[in-house]
Amino acid sequence: MGGADDGRETCLRDGTPLSALFDADERTVSLRLLNDRDVHQLELDRVFARTWLFIGHESEIPEPGDFVARHMGEDPVILTRGQDGTPHVMLNVCTHRGMTVCRSDTGNTATFKCPYHGWVFGTDGRMLGAPFERDFYRGGLDKSSLGLRKARTETHAGLVFATWDHNGPSLADHLGDLAWYLELMLARTDAGLEIVGSPQRFIVDSNWKLAGEQWSGDSYHTMTTHKSIEDLGFFKFTSLLQGIHVSSNGNGLIGIGEIQAAVNDTDTTVATDDATANLSANLELLRKMPPGGMTAELVDQLPNHLTPQQIQTLVTTPLMIAGIFPNMLVWTDRGFDSDGNIAAIQRIHVAQPKGPGSFEFCSWVLTERGAPEELKTSIRRASTFAGGISGWIEQDDADMWQAIQHNARGHQARHGHLRYNTLSQPSRPPGWQGPGTTYSPYMRDENQWNWWLRYHHTLTQPVTPPVQGDK
Repeated sequence: MGGADDGRETCLRDGTPLSALFDADERTVSLRLLNDRDVHQLELDRVFARTWLFIGHESEIPEPGDFVARHMGEDPVILTRGQDGTPHVMLNVCTHRGMTVCRSDTGNTATFKCPYHGWVFGTDGRMLGAPFERDFYRGGLDKSSLGLRKARTETHAGLVFATWDHNGPSLADHLGDLAWYLELMLARTDAGLEIVGSPQRFIVDSNWKLAGEQWSGDSYHTMTTHKSIEDLGFFKFTSLLQGIHVSSNGNGLIGIGEIQAAVNDTDTTVATDDATANLSANLELLRKMPPGGMTAELVDQLPNHLTPQQIQTLVTTPLMIAGIFPNMLVWTDRGFDSDGNIAAIQRIHVAQPKGPGSFEFCSWVLTERGAPEELKTSIRRASTFAGGISGWIEQDDADMWQAIQHNARGHQARHGHLRYNTLSQPSRPPGWQGPGTTYSPYMRDENQWNWWLRYHHTLTQPVTPPVQGDK
């Protein structure tokens, strides 16, 4: 492949310009992007090596020495809590002979010892020593240059992100206006959220981008793909078309719902667009119908963490689905557990690429630390029933993604396109409190197309040399 790095347009191995796979005027994307090894390698180099990626939640590593093994693209990494309490993300590859250093999914340790030749590293990635070091390495080992490669790490709302680009944009720049919404989804109470159990992981025979772009805000598919759920009376998906879309930097959010009408108390209303003046009334509404996963008692903690504008947004739009570029979903919703009881859904999804034709679907359940145990159990069951490995949502979506992927391998079909032609102009609802480019009341293809524009921009930028990072 050539181009971009030497000033020429990026071309695939057969000479096809990368730009030929996108048509901004027609708003189409070639199906070839789903099943091409050259494209996949470009994604590893230019998307997954330079973009902020979700690694885990701070509650997964509460104590010094705690760790979990994850991936950034196809690079294995370790997320640890250092002895000083700082989260670290480092390449899980020994600097001696390339062996996997840590082969456990999770645990607590003071050091990591490579199982091949026994090189030892600290929980912050520093090289600590090697067997027979004095005898075998007579010139001495420059341990300061032999630590595990460190990623740049930042956190927001309890989420740990990392990137290999030590000189690129900050996490705040990457999240853009979606950071404001993540706070009201994930950072609402004094004790905060915690992950329940280990993530569910399963392989989907599809390209990761089909999940990534859908998670940015595809409401259109729900009425058809998930119609069986509506037929059973679990949910009315037409409501997804009449909420609000928020787009920022390729990240997208779907906002659904209006709870005031569901509260049978005409004395408790939101009379103005002034969120500060409405604060007491808004809190009273939220006590009567708490946001998913919260109790009336926990509602009183909201002002400790959220602005009046964020709290009013929880009143007008309590159900939110946020897609973070390139491959992450944060899902707070109301659903049903396996017994048909109404319950909250609180999940994080990640589509981890495994070559151009498959990805690992990783999914976490979250609950408020301060919630009663029966509520935590209800959330876990409802979240798994909807979004787990056999969940009614994920079975439907995986069926669609895998069929599209199968078709993209065909000689004729791979010349086809994904189309994003339902157009709308930015429209801000009266009284809307949040930032970002908004589309309402009818949500169309704008969020997904903005995701693809971010993807195209990232994929066509020159590759910078790998940065070793701090040791």
